[in-house]
Amino acid sequence: MESFQISPKADAPFVASQCATPSNAVEGYKASMDGDGLRILEHLPQMIGRGVESLTPAEKELLKWVGIFYRRPTPGKFMMRIRMPNGFARSDNLPRKFNITVTGCLDNCTHAESQDIALVPAKKAGRIGFNVLVGGKMGSGGFTVASPLNVFVEVFQAAAVVVELTKIYRDYGPREARSRCRFAFLIEEWGLSRLRAELIEHLGHELAFQGRDMRSSAHADHLGVTRQKQEGFRSVGLCIPTGRVNPEQLDELARLSEIYGNGEIRLTTAQNTIIPNVPADYVGGLLAEPLLREFSPRPSPFLRGMVACVGTDYCNLAQIETKSRAIELSEALDKKLGETGNPLTIHWSGCPAGCGNHQAADIGFRGFKTKLDGKLVDAVAIYAGGQTGPHAVAGEEIVETVPCDENLPEVVANVIESYRFEKEAREHAALSDPLCAAAATAGLASWHSPRPIPSSSLSTN
Repeated sequence: MESFQISPKADAPFVASQCATPSNAVEGYKASMDGDGLRILEHLPQMIGRGVESLTPAEKELLKWVGIFYRRPTPGKFMMRIRMPNGFARSDNLPRKFNITVTGCLDNCTHAESQDIALVPAKKAGRIGFNVLVGGKMGSGGFTVASPLNVFVEVFQAAAVVVELTKIYRDYGPREARSRCRFAFLIEEWGLSRLRAELIEHLGHELAFQGRDMRSSAHADHLGVTRQKQEGFRSVGLCIPTGRVNPEQLDELARLSEIYGNGEIRLTTAQNTIIPNVPADYVGGLLAEPLLREFSPRPSPFLRGMVACVGTDYCNLAQIETKSRAIELSEALDKKLGETGNPLTIHWSGCPAGCGNHQAADIGFRGFKTKLDGKLVDAVAIYAGGQTGPHAVAGEEIVETVPCDENLPEVVANVIESYRFEKEAREHAALSDPLCAAAATAGLASWHSPRPIPSSSLSTN
């Protein structure tokens, strides 16, 4: 069995040698760095000096710790991933992936239920703080909705609780199979009661039981003009179609934030942007700027909630192209169904890893390859009914295989009409039935899959 060590020679590559027995190759690479993959930074100068052709498998893997992803389809060119620096837990020796979200928003603008740890706004006995959710994930077998740990923390307690949960995962989280290196699988093995007891032991004191979740059942995307709590100021949310932006657009966005705001730009989990701190008198001028014809504050209902993963343009795991297809589909749906009506969240993932959060959307697509008339073609499975928030539920697969051809918009239009019919029927029932309304408020109502779509509607002939 291989283990992995850094060569003592400054100009030599990071190579494998024979010693200990790590649980898998990646754990071996981390072990060679004393469990801290970020130490690859120390070796960047020698790797740059040797050139990309000399990179070893270990170096290619460890470069991910600093956001640099080697891409087989584009030798010599890398994908760079940048994370906003608003977290507080270190990543030393964590298994594979560990996502944390902290939100004070009452309108569910983050996907808290898909994270390993989430702090969501709550209130208990007049105190404001957070309820703690654990074990959410996308990919690795599908969307697992994070579970309440039955813990309420005040703001001053939050960091310590998250740090100790992170340490528990670091020390006990599964590492053998990469597909199971997530907090959800440790919780599956232990159960929530054991995890809560372990957390209390780590902290050395008891924890309050969960408070009242302060979030509404609504979802806010923060697009358009919104009044800020600061008197006389507005934030202006702009839709960036599928999150793709070029350098010239970024420069112009920065310029507009300086002229109309205070130079700040916020990025959202829906791949959009917000210019905050705009004086109310300046809003009209900002809305008239040419860039806002490309990044609209009032996009169509089929573009407003559109999210797409990187796709085959840059990702080694993706099986289909997603970005341009997502925009083409939104334009086709505008023509077929009109540009009015309530917006839908429509998410694309180019593979089962689920980076586009396809099971957390009204309509979701999971890309893969299939054979049609003996030829390998791009296709999607279609999901419906997913959402995050207090009543989170994973979207269900309702159509197994649809080729990504000229018939896709017609199939999706039929799915959307079916979905809207079912959703309107449920909302009408809730309004006319006090018991149903009370159950929904308490989070007891479940989502039912859309009515079956006639096979004739899905025909690609």
